[in-house]
Amino acid sequence: MANKFECPRCGSGIKPNDIQCDRCGEMLRKTDVKPKPLPQIASPIKEDRSKIQPIVSPIDDKTRKVLEQKEKELALREKALVEKEQKIEALTNSLESDSSSLEESLRLFEQEKNVLHDKENSLIEKEELLLELTHKVEGELDELADYIEKAKGGSLTQEQAEEASKLRERLENVYEAERKKLRRAIEQSHRYDLDRIIELEARLRSAEHQVNQCRNEREKLLEARVLPPLSFSPDPKLIRDIEKDLDEQIGAGYQPTPQGMPLPTHIEKLDAVLNGGIPSGHLILVSGSPGSMKSTLTFNILYNAVKHDGTSCMYFSMEQSRKSLLRQMVRMNMPMEGLEDRLMVVDMVDLRKSMAEESGDWRTILLRYVKNIHSERKFQMFVLDSLESFKSVCSYDFTRTDLKDLFDWFKELNITVFLIEELAALAPSNGTQEAFMADGIFEITMKEIDESKVQRWLRVPKMRGMNIDTRFYSMFYDGHGLVLTMPMVDVEKH
Repeated sequence: MANKFECPRCGSGIKPNDIQCDRCGEMLRKTDVKPKPLPQIASPIKEDRSKIQPIVSPIDDKTRKVLEQKEKELALREKALVEKEQKIEALTNSLESDSSSLEESLRLFEQEKNVLHDKENSLIEKEELLLELTHKVEGELDELADYIEKAKGGSLTQEQAEEASKLRERLENVYEAERKKLRRAIEQSHRYDLDRIIELEARLRSAEHQVNQCRNEREKLLEARVLPPLSFSPDPKLIRDIEKDLDEQIGAGYQPTPQGMPLPTHIEKLDAVLNGGIPSGHLILVSGSPGSMKSTLTFNILYNAVKHDGTSCMYFSMEQSRKSLLRQMVRMNMPMEGLEDRLMVVDMVDLRKSMAEESGDWRTILLRYVKNIHSERKFQMFVLDSLESFKSVCSYDFTRTDLKDLFDWFKELNITVFLIEELAALAPSNGTQEAFMADGIFEITMKEIDESKVQRWLRVPKMRGMNIDTRFYSMFYDGHGLVLTMPMVDVEKH
């Protein structure tokens, strides 16, 4: 057993208080070593976040005023954007309402169409019934005729012959009364259905026009987003970048309308018939009998061109006075307020005043007057009302050569021309020498539908360079403007 004063491992002597053998390093007893506490160091920095102040850079008064001004302008821009969004939302709601109204109108139109179809079937049945009754009555009348012949030959007594004659007379009266009654019912039903369909179609067109107008206004607001201009000077580099983007999107400048491009009439169905409009530079012959609205149609085309496209136009009236013509057009919803600078209306009184000192025949004076006005106003569309009045002012017979010279003279002006031609009620327009020389023809005829109703039918039998629709269309004024619809009668019978 090892001595307690010896190392249990190597036997080297140790002292009573030794913890570790000096020779072999054997641990003699366990000890609890506590880490020495670190000396307390007083920190000179005291953190008090309540007293921390932000670093403020010095700003001069001029910069502060600019910032305040920009802040106000941004607030105005934000307010304008909010108002635009509210207006767009209101237009969207209006468009949805108009679309619902249009759908309802279309539904009603389909109902009316079905009702009309049922009435047509009913009328066919009535016509068949009338035909059957006619055959039956005619058979009885033939029998009565035989009785009368027999009476003449002595086969019937005098009383039987008189009775047969009275019966025949009574049958004829009943037959004639029933025939007239049924005919009036058929005509009245057709007239009511025709008027109802025309009225409904006009309402549909008006509703569709309102919907398209709301849609166009909404798209313009969405695309334009016009904001109030800023008063501070913008960055020149930013301006150059914007100009470059605009040039890439819309082109570096305005390009004029090339020769031959269609000019819209803004009469919806007529533009569809013309496949887009009237080619620029064409000479159009507008022919029809008196009262067929030739002047109204041509004036409406010029009026729409000035109002919608800003085109400069001239209307020369050789028969009707300027005041009378303008009063008539105001009644047709075509007022001249604000359009006098671009739509020039001239009559023979104005011509005599302007060319009082000129010499020569009236044909030369008139053409010289039109050319002088064109050199000053540069109008692009011209109406001569009418060609017959122009021929009458000439001091010599107007031959085919003179007509060709007149057409060539208008071609040299490089404008779109409408020549109004007066025709007799039954005279065709597509066989005249004017029709062969003209680039296009508007033919208006008066069609008598029944004893108390007349319709104006318009068709375009000729338009050089255009794929047109040559069918007849009914033309009338619906309180807002001229409207073209398909005729609601059998065209082949007329």
